[in-house]
Amino acid sequence: MEYLYEKYDQNYEDFASGRVLYNAYGTTSFPVRLASEIIQRCFRLLEIKGNKGPYSLYDPCCGGAYMLTVIGLMHGHRINNIYASDVDREVLQVAERNLSLLTPSGLAQRKEQLTQLAALFQKKSHEEALASLERLYEHLNN
Repeated sequence: MEYLYEKYDQNYEDFASGRVLYNAYGTTSFPVRLASEIIQRCFRLLEIKGNKGPYSLYDPCCGGAYMLTVIGLMHGHRINNIYASDVDREVLQVAERNLSLLTPSGLAQRKEQLTQLAALFQKKSHEEALASLERLYEHLNN
């Protein structure tokens, strides 16, 4: 498949599962560039049919809501509602935490967690996660 909307040289590491976004056993990640390409194609098809948005998005098998959160972070300005469900109640807890990252308070809480981890363990990965969080926060505010 040729990408129409996403660039091949774009860096998506800020969206890596477990970096800023939450991850848990049994949850899956979806390729960021592919998710963005698919949703943008959907937006375009809806626009061709006369629906200019904003749009509602529903994932009936959301797992940890990784894909929904990535789409919300990347294209939230085009979405007014995100709905998520899954039969596994345990992964819905992860989904709730991930979807909270679409709000300033959710990002602030994650920043506090990552700051504590960075101070406690002094790992480069925590510092990189904090840098990613700042870039995601800036993206949400633009």
